[in-house]
Amino acid sequence: MVDRCVAENLAPDFNFCPSLMESVILSDTTTSTTLAGYGEVGWRLKKPLMILGILGGFLILVLILLWWGLSASFSIPVKTNALIVTTPKTARQLLNQQHLSELPPVWRFALEHGSHLPVVLGAYLDQEHWGYFAIIPRWQKNGTLSPINQRFFTIIKDQPFPQEKKMLRYREALGWWTAHPLSDYVVSANLPMMEPFFAHGQGNILSTDLPLSPPLSPLSPTRDDVSLLLPSKNSAPESLGLLLRSIRLGDWSLMHLGLQPLQVNLAFDQNLKPTHTSFIFPSPLDDQQIKNSLASLGITKHKTIQLADGTVVVEQLLPENPSALQGKTMETPNHRVVSIQKNEIHVGILPLPEHALPAPQACPKKTAVWGRFSGELLTVLLKNFALSVDHAPTLQLGSYQNKLILCFEVQ
Repeated sequence: MVDRCVAENLAPDFNFCPSLMESVILSDTTTSTTLAGYGEVGWRLKKPLMILGILGGFLILVLILLWWGLSASFSIPVKTNALIVTTPKTARQLLNQQHLSELPPVWRFALEHGSHLPVVLGAYLDQEHWGYFAIIPRWQKNGTLSPINQRFFTIIKDQPFPQEKKMLRYREALGWWTAHPLSDYVVSANLPMMEPFFAHGQGNILSTDLPLSPPLSPLSPTRDDVSLLLPSKNSAPESLGLLLRSIRLGDWSLMHLGLQPLQVNLAFDQNLKPTHTSFIFPSPLDDQQIKNSLASLGITKHKTIQLADGTVVVEQLLPENPSALQGKTMETPNHRVVSIQKNEIHVGILPLPEHALPAPQACPKKTAVWGRFSGELLTVLLKNFALSVDHAPTLQLGSYQNKLILCFEVQ
C-alpha cells in the first residue's frame, strides 16, 4: 500500500499515506449526470400535457363544428315585419295557455317543446294577409309545415314565401339574443305606421331603441280605453302623429282639435263608438277657448229658422256665456251631454262617470308614461290589421331613459 501511495504521488508532501487511514473510492463513470437518476420524471410530465393537447384539439373541433352548424342560413321574405328570438321554455312561462292557443300554428308548434335552445319566430304581411314561419332545431319534425333543413336547424312555414327574399343566418339571430343575456326575448320589428326598431323584453316590459323624450307634464293614466298625453303638433314624432290621426270620433280627429288639450281619455263601446271623452287642458279655460273647443267638437245648439219664402234653415249656435255652464251638464240635440269643469271638458252619453279610475303601474318607476290602450281596444285595432286576436293585453307606452318602452299590464 505504501509503495502504491508513493508511486501514484497522492500525498508527496506528507510522511504518511492516506490509504492507511481510510479507503479511497474512485468512480469510472465519467458520463453520469444528476438527471440520469430521475429518468421516469420526464414521462410523468409529458402525459398530462398530451391529455390536455387531446382535449384542446377536441374542444377546437367541437367549436368549429358548432360554428358551422350555427351558420345555417335561410331565405325569408324581404318585407318581414317581425322577428322574435326566445326559448320555448321561457315563452311557455310568460304566456298562459289561452295566449298560447291564440298563436299561429307555426309559432305554437315551435314553442311546444320545453327546450332551452332559442328559436326564431317570424311574421310578414303579404297582400293584406299575414304569413308566419319559424326556425327550430332539426329534431323537431312536422311534415305538414313544409320543413326545409339546413345543418342543425330547419325552417317551417304556413304558406309559400313571396318571390323577394333575403338571407338570415341563425347565428345572426342568436347574436341578438346573446347580446342581452338577461332578456327573455328579443324583437326586430318593422311594423306599419312605425319606424323599424329593435327591442329586448323582460317579462311584461319591452325596451326599444326608438328615441322618445319624456313629456313636459306627467300623465296619470286612467282605466279608459285610451288615456293619452298629446304632444305639441310641431314636436310630435311621426309614429305618434299617425296614431293620433287614426283615433277619430265622428268626423274629427284629435289632430284637428281647435284648442289642443294636455291629456285625453276615451271610452268606446263594442262597435268602437265613443261613449265618453274627457279633455284635460293645462290651465282653466276662458269663454272663448270653451267656444272654440265646442265648435271643434261639433257640439252646438241648433235653432230652426223659417225664412220669408218658407225655407227652413237650421242655425248652429254656441253658448253665449260658457263659463256659466261650468259644473253643469248640457245636453245636445245628438243626445250627447257636455260637462265643463275649469280645465276639463267631458263629452259623452249619460251617465257620465264622476271620477276616472287610475290605471295600475306596469312600467318601471322612472318611466314617464305617454299613453295607455286597453286590451279591448287593441283587440279591435289588431283585427283591422288582419291579426285575429281574441284577448290582447292592455298596453302602456312611455319614455324610459329617453327610449320608447312598452309595458303590458298583467291580469
